[in-house]
Amino acid sequence: MSRKKLKALLALLVMVILVAVMGGCAKKSRRLKVYPVSGQLLVDDKAAEGARLHFWPQDEIGPDLDAYTPNAQADEKGNFTLSTYASGDGAPAGKYTVTIEWPERYNIISTQWEGDKLKGKYKDAKTSKIEFTIEKGSNELPPIKISKP
Repeated sequence: MSRKKLKALLALLVMVILVAVMGGCAKKSRRLKVYPVSGQLLVDDKAAEGARLHFWPQDEIGPDLDAYTPNAQADEKGNFTLSTYASGDGAPAGKYTVTIEWPERYNIISTQWEGDKLKGKYKDAKTSKIEFTIEKGSNELPPIKISKP
């Protein structure tokens, strides 16, 4: 075997070993166990179809955990089921602050929902007064009743 081929083979072997070692050293993230969570959103005592809810964890998230923000969209009756890692899977146990946005219109050019029928009143987790604690096991939340600004 020629010296050039031997050097190329050696360089390739070193790269393979480095990739294997680096891959083995990477921190593995993990997901928290989730529990079923459902509820209902009413705005001025009417179903808020299409409103989006986000549940922001109040507890610290460790560096070895996947970040999460359970979320849901209200159906025609205002009912919702939380999703964290997969559709309808629920949420980890803990305390949450809830934010809500209710899009006004769909922009076909940008393909984005725009506006907020709630005028941003419930959009900020820092100012939201809506809080829930998710327990281990199945959770049926009391109706969330809010009003338009």
